[in-house]
Formats: sequence, structure tokens, C-alpha cells
Amino acid sequence: MATLGLKTILIISITGLAHAANAGVIIKSQYNKKTETTIYQNGVAIFLEDGFANFIVDTHTNKCTAINHELKTYLFVSCAKFQEVVKILNNNNKVEFNAKMPIAIQEFLPENETLKINISIKHSGAENYQGNKLDKFQFIVGSQVVSEYWMSDKLQKKIEREVDIKKLNKIFNVSHKTNFNNSLNAKIKKKYNEFKKGRIAVKEFRYTGAKTKKLFKDITFKRVALKEYMPPKSYKVSSTVSGFFNVAQ
Repeated sequence: MATLGLKTILIISITGLAHAANAGVIIKSQYNKKTETTIYQNGVAIFLEDGFANFIVDTHTNKCTAINHELKTYLFVSCAKFQEVVKILNNNNKVEFNAKMPIAIQEFLPENETLKINISIKHSGAENYQGNKLDKFQFIVGSQVVSEYWMSDKLQKKIEREVDIKKLNKIFNVSHKTNFNNSLNAKIKKKYNEFKKGRIAVKEFRYTGAKTKKLFKDITFKRVALKEYMPPKSYKVSSTVSGFFNVAQ
């Protein structure tokens, strides 16, 4: 009996749902002088940086593909296996892995602040964006507004029609040890995660004193050829997850 090669299996995994009629959701943003793009379509989430795909999740097959364009290598493993190693790497502080879900709030306050400071979230208004209602939420620590998130339930539902957000959250929110598990930072992070729940913020404002970090996102709806984002044929597959990250488990 003929066997399927890894490349063939990967193509089938990514293109197997090509018959679906819905348009995909493409979210593009500029951050730290880089263009970050996320594509949600037919159960697949593709994460790109400056036009190059570096991480692909198929929520139907529970397979993860990580691509290293500098070394021209890639991984194609179960997302459960990927999670295991990422957790080890985080615990050893050998790899920083936030997987497009940055927790910027931790930089706003010193780690030794009292845990008695109140953390709250306030709905501060709404406006229209591309025909969709945007709700504004302020993240408040003590009496200070540290960040603001603008979200759309309508846009979120369109994303959730394409991919299983709960599965993505499970992959990306890998728990890891920190030196501040009992600190205010940990309390802020917990509140942040409870609030976001994997939802996409169309606009973000992060306030640090006189400085304001702004993150605006452009959202389009169209179908793309998912197979175009798989690793090039010249790339070699890494035999182990830890080998891909070049660290020992």
C-alpha cells in the first residue's frame, strides 16, 4: 500500500475544507514597525509577520505548523505536543511565546505594588466601524486607565464562524511559572484574560505616563488559497519540537 508523505498530509490538512462558501476573515495590524496579519478561514488560523506565515493551526485536525524562515525548517505536529514543549520552554525562560496575545499591562506598575489595588473594566462608549458597532472598554488599575480596547460582537461572531476560538485559546494560553505569581501583575493578567476571552480588539490604546501606544487593525473579508501559506518545498521538517526551538526538553 502506498503511504502519504508529510508534505502531502500537510496539504490535505490545510486544503481539505476548501469547499466551504464563507469568506475568510483577515486582520492586519502595524505593531513595532512590523505588519502582523491573521487569517481565519475554514477552521484554519494562519499567523503572518511581514507577509510570511510563521504559525498555522488547523482546529479540525488539531495540528500545528510552525515555520522558521531563517533556518528554512518547519514543524508539523499535534497541537497537544506543541503545547507540552512550549510550556517547558516558558518555564525555563528560554523562549518568549505570546502567540499574538500580548499582555502589555504588566509593564505599567512595579511588581511590589499591593494586591489591594482595585482592578476594574468600564464600558466607556461606542461608535461605528465598517458598518459594525464598536464597544469601548477601559481597563483601570486603581484610578488609572492603563489601556482601552474597542471590540465588536458582530465581527467576533464572523471570526467564530470560521474557527473554534476556544481551541485557539487552549493552544495559546499556555500556563507558565513566573516569579510574581502572587503579585499585582499576576492579578492584572488574570483579569485581562477573563475579560478578553480570545476576543479580537479592533483598536487598542495602551497608556504609560505621557506615552500612548496605539494599535489599529484593518479587517477584510475574502477567501484565500490556504495552501499558499504552507512551508515551501525546499524547507526541511524538524524531527522534534524541542529540536525546532534548539533547546533541550
